[in-house]
Amino acid sequence: MKETLLQKQDSIFVAADPAAVIILIPAFAQMIATLAEKGFRSLKEKQNLILIGMPGAGKSTVGVLLAKQRGTAFLDTDILIQTGKGYYLRELISRHGISGFRKIEETYLLGVPADCGVVATGGSAVYSEKAMAHLKSLGPVVYLQIELEPLKARLGNLSERGVLRMPGQTIDMLYAERRPLYEKYADIVVSTAGMTPDQVVALVLRGIRGTYSGQNPLDTIDPFIYSLA
Repeated sequence: MKETLLQKQDSIFVAADPAAVIILIPAFAQMIATLAEKGFRSLKEKQNLILIGMPGAGKSTVGVLLAKQRGTAFLDTDILIQTGKGYYLRELISRHGISGFRKIEETYLLGVPADCGVVATGGSAVYSEKAMAHLKSLGPVVYLQIELEPLKARLGNLSERGVLRMPGQTIDMLYAERRPLYEKYADIVVSTAGMTPDQVVALVLRGIRGTYSGQNPLDTIDPFIYSLA
């Protein structure tokens, strides 16, 4: 048996023993396939973004702008549910109740594909651990944080908007209930206080770059954004 399997000829490595090609080619092909798969997954993870937060936080508006900036698809899961079921959210809640709607929402969230791009979730998405685990596997989760008073001004009639809540539950109570859940699942938190949609987009993009570079966003980004990871 020859001492070396490869010999260098004009800067190209060739098999010293032709029979070795039988061994080398499958191994090399497998290595390339593995690297390509890892690179594809990494690219998809960097392209996908999952937005969470209260209704009225600006997820849909910011999501569309982010998708345009990044050249990816945009998916609004509330619209996905409405078009899929053929009813407005408020009608689905009325027909199926709170627990029934949560099951419907979970089913649609679990069906979000790997090439989803930017996803704006409904405010109640965080009630499903299973759905959030799936979404987090697709890409970083960004919590668009809005303070209570500006939220009240934006929301108006909660029932007309189709906000999922218990009977008699006020916006103050709903906010207190959901905020810890948003913080639990978030990889990045962006405060929208006093920000235009374009400014929020800029902060999200800077936060994503900081996260992927291994830097602590607290050290490198405006104080409006920080990492929970």
